[in-house]
Amino acid sequence: MNSTMTAPNEKHHGCGCGCGGNACGCLPAEFTRLRYSYGLRLGAVELSDEQSYLVGKHRFHNARCHGAGVLCGLQANRFVWPQGASTGNPTTALRVTAGAALDQCGREIVVPCDQCIDVSAWFAKNSAKLNLPPATTSLAIRIAVRYRECPSDPVPVPRDPCGCDAAGCDYSRVHEGFELALFAGTFPTCADGVFPDASSIQTALTTTNPALSLPAALNAATAAGCPKISQGEWICLANFNATLTTASGSASTVTDISAPDNTITDRHTLLSTAALQEIVLGIVDASDPQGLLAGGPTLGTLSFTGNGPDSGVLVIPVNLITDPTQTNPTALAAGTFESQYLEVFKLDQTNWNWAAPTATPGTVAYDPTQSQFTVTWPAGSGLAKGNFRVSLISPDDQPIVDQRMRPLKPARFTQNFGLAQDTNNNNLIWAPVSF
Repeated sequence: MNSTMTAPNEKHHGCGCGCGGNACGCLPAEFTRLRYSYGLRLGAVELSDEQSYLVGKHRFHNARCHGAGVLCGLQANRFVWPQGASTGNPTTALRVTAGAALDQCGREIVVPCDQCIDVSAWFAKNSAKLNLPPATTSLAIRIAVRYRECPSDPVPVPRDPCGCDAAGCDYSRVHEGFELALFAGTFPTCADGVFPDASSIQTALTTTNPALSLPAALNAATAAGCPKISQGEWICLANFNATLTTASGSASTVTDISAPDNTITDRHTLLSTAALQEIVLGIVDASDPQGLLAGGPTLGTLSFTGNGPDSGVLVIPVNLITDPTQTNPTALAAGTFESQYLEVFKLDQTNWNWAAPTATPGTVAYDPTQSQFTVTWPAGSGLAKGNFRVSLISPDDQPIVDQRMRPLKPARFTQNFGLAQDTNNNNLIWAPVSF
């Protein structure tokens, strides 16, 4: 059973109004912009529509382009008092640092200053609802935050002539706030704005379909349709345990809490564009110190053509660069490639190790006329169906380059693929990796 408590010292927060309590009906199905004209009378409806358009656009952008999660801060930790006391001293105070997050509706959750919760007081208020066994000595608790809004600043207004309320007063502001809550027993559904989902991204990254490049695989994942807004309105922050002590003839009380775990899988983090850029550039710099960003020849999509039941040709095309001052692409410096750079291995599913795929190794070569690397297995080579891995490694000290000294990208190319037997002509054919 869920037990929640609004954090103390919140002004106009957590009062249960706005659309924070109904998952999210906040993203509009369409956008209608106010069209001004000379002499147009602007009333409450027109001004509300203008505001709704701008707010809706911004929230739509946040929800669809960024997702839901913690932007910064919002770290949970034990708060030991008085200041300077040993961090190992028992405490029942939980502190959540200032921070910000986006929820599944695209709404900003801003916690402007540190918030403290007395876990002992929360437990005393909610222990009856939890229905814990008498011998319980430890209770797992989750801390989460969500968006809340409330009307504020009432002002006198003319009474609606069509209304039944005789009062001439209405709220003039909507205060956007937050609610912190503790959960025990059943944890809440956490907001997760990752799209495409992690499994679809992983499938795209590991695709073995020769006709489906990474961009095409990601296109297929996003084309599956806009996801429904998550029903999890809570941004989950951390888990911790409360130590329960029962004195003779008394009810259980919380006497200490453990250090909160802020690395739980349900805590979703949103990285800024600057952080993502730093990560990507770091990966690029580490993976190709010869100049991946400088442009140059690239490897194309892997393919296989079977010539019989035990023969065929594996092809890795090279996409050459045609410079602005040239009519023909700059050729690969064929002498910078050596056959040992390209290897093919077969997964032995009996001993579960990598082995040479055939008794007679295939012929490895670079074909400058077709701008492609090939591995050829002639008839009688013993090539058979199974799961394979091809590896093309361009060494750091003597990389494969074109005739303008631009290195082949990626410097380390590896891909899994499968071979199967064509039931029509018994030729080997390309197939997805299977087990």
